[in-house]
Amino acid sequence: MVIGVIMGVTFVLLFPFGAALIRLLNNRIPNAFALHRGVQILNFLLAVAGLALGVYRSELSESHFHAFHQFFGVIIVGLLLVQGVLGYQHHTTYLRTQKRSGWSYAHIWLGRGVIIAGIINGGLGLDLPRAKAPTGAIVAYSIVAAVVVVAYGAFYLLKKRTPEVRHS
Repeated sequence: MVIGVIMGVTFVLLFPFGAALIRLLNNRIPNAFALHRGVQILNFLLAVAGLALGVYRSELSESHFHAFHQFFGVIIVGLLLVQGVLGYQHHTTYLRTQKRSGWSYAHIWLGRGVIIAGIINGGLGLDLPRAKAPTGAIVAYSIVAAVVVVAYGAFYLLKKRTPEVRHS
């Protein structure tokens, strides 16, 4: 249960919040990028801790890698490493050129994809026999996840209509 809460909060709330920070605070605080990076690194560490706890728990319960959720989770956390590398490449290229590059778009779109995949995988985890998630928890997770996805999509579309703000 604790593992599911850590991963659910991380992927449903914290990663989208960290992604929105850069757009929300850019040019409003001195270094929005540093805040974005720091929050996302913390989120990454939470995801790694959740993965490690999940692997440990599955070994104890002899359900080690018996479900798609487990394999998908490892892939998702692995993609978070790729996401960090893309973010670094995006930032260093941006500082040099002062415009977005292929690295930028790869970082942005992989990030969105990994967040969505993490949210979906959280729902899959709730359905595992060992999770024993009550129907109310599954419904609550689904509603919160849907609200966050819709809110982030609306936020993105509204921010897209305003002129792009450069970050350092």
